[in-house]
Amino acid sequence: ADESRTVLRGSWRIGGQRHFYLETNCAVATPTEDGIDIVCSTQNLGLTQHRVAAALKMPLSKVECRVKHVGGAYGAKLAGGVPTAVLAAVAAAKHGVAVRMHAERADDMTSTGGRAPG
Repeated sequence: ADESRTVLRGSWRIGGQRHFYLETNCAVATPTEDGIDIVCSTQNLGLTQHRVAAALKMPLSKVECRVKHVGGAYGAKLAGGVPTAVLAAVAAAKHGVAVRMHAERADDMTSTGGRAPG
């Protein structure tokens, strides 16, 4: 530092950042003959199945949950996509048609929270 012509002193702070995944939470719910079929972006099919069954007041055996593929989501898709899947399932069951839902980025980040540094 002694050899420099100019020495700057001070401090600066950068706010926390949230990790986020490329694809937002989404789900397709399709009523079946005796239940409902859900294709969703989740890392926890069991939790999704339980929450959908509870919302629709139907046995677990009537709720089939599948996932095509999920990339690294920093844990946000363990439970973060459940509300999207439940909302799609309730709408599909009520109207008797397939329903696709996906969250816009801002809504997705707000609803899933995150691991923001302190």
